[in-house]
Amino acid sequence: MISRKILILTIIFTWISVLLTLFGIVNMNYSEIISYVFLLLGISLFYPSYNKNDKTGIFFGSAIFLGGIVFFITNNYEIIDDYELLVPSLIIIISVSFLMIYLCDTKDRKFIWLASVMGVVGLFTIFDRGTPSLKSFFVSFISLLGKAWIIVIIMVITLILLIIEKKNKQLDDSSKSG
Repeated sequence: MISRKILILTIIFTWISVLLTLFGIVNMNYSEIISYVFLLLGISLFYPSYNKNDKTGIFFGSAIFLGGIVFFITNNYEIIDDYELLVPSLIIIISVSFLMIYLCDTKDRKFIWLASVMGVVGLFTIFDRGTPSLKSFFVSFISLLGKAWIIVIIMVITLILLIIEKKNKQLDDSSKSG
C-alpha cells in the first residue's frame, strides 16, 4: 500500500499547488492539480506493488495513474461530452490495469485474456459512441505529448527503474541459487 511518507508528500504537493495557484504564481486549475495528485499516487502505489508482485496494488496503482491521465486530458482538451468518454475510459483503464498485472506475472495468463477482452470491449465502445479515426488519434496524440511531456518522462523513468530493478532481482536470485 501507499506509505505514510508518500501520503504526506502528496498532501504537501497538493497544498503547495493550491497556494501557488491562489497567489497567481502558477496557472493551474483544481482539475489539473487533481490529475497530478492521481498521477503521483498511482505511481507511488504501482511501483512498490510491482516489485512485491502485489496484484491488487498493481491494478489500483495503474487505474489511479490512468485516471489521472484522463483528468489531464479532459482538463486540457475541449471534449464535447465528457460523459461519453467516461464508460470507454473506465473500460480501457481496467484493460490496461489487467495488462500490467500480466506483465508482472506472465505465467498467470488469465490477466492477458481479461485485458484483451476488456480492450476489445473498450474499443468497441469508443467506435460505437463516437467517430474516431486514425488521423484524429495521431493528431490528438501529438498534441497531448506537447502538453503532457512531464507525464511521458515520468512513465519512461518508472519503466526504466522497473526494468533495472527486475534485472537486479533476477541476478540476485541466480547468484543465491548458484
